[in-house]
Amino acid sequence: MPHDFRDRSVVPPNASQAVPRTRCVSTKLTVADYATCTELARSKTLSEWTREILLAAVTRRSIEELLLAEVLALRTIVINLQFAVVTQGAPTTDQMQALIDRADRQKAQKAVERLVAARHP
Repeated sequence: MPHDFRDRSVVPPNASQAVPRTRCVSTKLTVADYATCTELARSKTLSEWTREILLAAVTRRSIEELLLAEVLALRTIVINLQFAVVTQGAPTTDQMQALIDRADRQKAQKAVERLVAARHP
């Protein structure tokens, strides 16, 4: 079964000491790309730096996902608030909190769905 690096519960907190590294990922780079990576690695070995970058790319939520989630939550709140005002008048504090809670519950899932749809039209 392939390992899903996005599932942080699978990776121990100090993975480099707890689990031996037995798999290899390799790629070819141009001379310029290699020089750029070496420069960015600074005091780390290129292998260590590359591992950190690769794992960060698959484990951390992208800034696009976070921003899109917040924009979608705000959009949900604004649209529902406008509809509520037009049809029912000013919302109560409880109604407003319910709108916010609903938007917050759905924002991450909606953002991922939109990003996936955008990558695979």
